[in-house]
Amino acid sequence: NRCIHSRCQDECGKPCVPCQEPCEWKCQHHQCDKLCGEPCDRPRCDLPCPKTRRCKKCKKDQPCIGMCGEPCPKKCRVCDKEEVNEIFFGTEDEPDARFVQLE
Repeated sequence: NRCIHSRCQDECGKPCVPCQEPCEWKCQHHQCDKLCGEPCDRPRCDLPCPKTRRCKKCKKDQPCIGMCGEPCPKKCRVCDKEEVNEIFFGTEDEPDARFVQLE
């Protein structure tokens, strides 16, 4: 187990000591007020991410296709159009569709 503050060195299956640092999960609209090792109290932000990211394929700054407060997906709406527009849930091909990058 790990968080942005530390990594648990215990054997797999052994409980780790919960992190006592302030939670850093926030966006410009919401912020969690709990400790890192506690369940967050920040609501999900359903607004588009305001950031841009440099596309490794076209070498241009492109708008993030993710949600505000979440890690930016590593896909470009222009260069990765085939993959990004592939229909799984029904709305991926809409121009304002948003995505979450799973770890």
